[in-house]
Amino acid sequence: MKAIHKKASFIFMPFALGFLLFYVFPFFASFYYAVINSTIGTKFVGLENFFKVLSNKYFILAIKNTFIFTLTAVPLLVLLAYVFSSFLLSCLKTKTWFIRLAFFIPIVFPSASLVLFWKVFFSNFTMLPVYILFIWKNLGFHMILYLVNMTRIPVEYEEAAKLEGAGNLAYHYFVIFPISLPMTFFVVVMSIVQSFRIFKDVFVVHGVYPSEQLYFIQNYINNKFMKLSYPELSAGTIIFVLPLIILFTIIFYTGNLMYRRVYH
Repeated sequence: MKAIHKKASFIFMPFALGFLLFYVFPFFASFYYAVINSTIGTKFVGLENFFKVLSNKYFILAIKNTFIFTLTAVPLLVLLAYVFSSFLLSCLKTKTWFIRLAFFIPIVFPSASLVLFWKVFFSNFTMLPVYILFIWKNLGFHMILYLVNMTRIPVEYEEAAKLEGAGNLAYHYFVIFPISLPMTFFVVVMSIVQSFRIFKDVFVVHGVYPSEQLYFIQNYINNKFMKLSYPELSAGTIIFVLPLIILFTIIFYTGNLMYRRVYH
């Protein structure tokens, strides 16, 4: 057993070092850059960069658009993933493989080709096509997660529910939904992360400066990076990331409580 743990640690070590080097260290280094005037002068300015960022109308616009998109698109994606995965659960019994394939196809296509495909149908690439593209791209992935969770539910649960006279709706509400709650919290976290990655698709279509409706926080960070404004970039990143850390901590803590309640 110890030999297995040593091999696992050896395999995991390069990934851990890469994560520390390219993610953790730069994030903590941003606290230093956020309190200096520039990367050349390195004069300590305190919270000046934070106030400068908070008074920037484009940063406020980017934060507003990003959170509005996340707060609206993520619940819709999670709901549709649960509903369609429940539908596909019954399809698994009838072996309608082509229905499942239709949902999973967007996962295997490159993002750039998907965006250009949608651009053909939506010449005016505003918020509605972005919502549709986001859900269409990520729906299949989350359905897989839900399906894996649902197929692990013992058949005896369904048989016992039918003996008690429960219909399909009652079975889903009182059995499948409570058991799926821990997975739902994981799906929510993944959906939030994917909602921040929508910037890549918008960037392919509109470039560095999209319309105000499509100006997300990544546009602001990218533009500051291109202008070498590292202090303001670092301050904006900290303002954006710290609330997310608190949010993810609450989600993981709640999800852990749900997991213990369901499986223990």
